This record gives sequence, C-alpha cells and structure tokens, in this order.
Amino acid sequence: DAAVLNYPVAEEGKIEVSRFEKKTAFASAQINALSDSLIVVPIAYFPGWTVMANGKNISVEKPLEQGLIRFKLPAGTYNIKFEFKDTS
Repeated sequence: DAAVLNYPVAEEGKIEVSRFEKKTAFASAQINALSDSLIVVPIAYFPGWTVMANGKNISVEKPLEQGLIRFKLPAGTYNIKFEFKDTS
C-alpha cells in the first residue's frame, strides 16, 4: 500500500533503490531503473517540489489520490535529489 511507503517504488517498470534519505524540505535517493519506470516517492506533493536526476531537472507527474510525488525515469542509474523551494 502506497500509504505506508518508506522508500520510492515503481508504479510501472522495475527499480532498485540502494539509498533513500528524507528530511523536511530535501530528500535524496540512489535509484537503478532496470526498465523505463514511473516512480512514486513517499513525499507529499506540493507546488515547489523539484526533482533532479543526475543534475537535470525532471518533470513531476500529476499526483494520484494519495498526493505523493511521481516521476518517470528511463532505464539507467540515477542520483536523485528532491528539493522543496518556497513559492512565497
């Protein structure tokens, strides 16, 4: 159940997560996407969250009813950074 996630999971595709750290306005993960994947992260989505994969901004998908951050990655190995930037 996505409501009790402690780390990113693949909604589509297959991933291996070797590290996931979460703070209030920042998180990071090491993700190996074994195939093109749609990934769900246990972080509540609000406008202002950015997702970077290997230093490049990637777009965030529309959240599902749980309201968690979702994004797509092509197959490959990634250093992911999630950052909340205040949109005052």
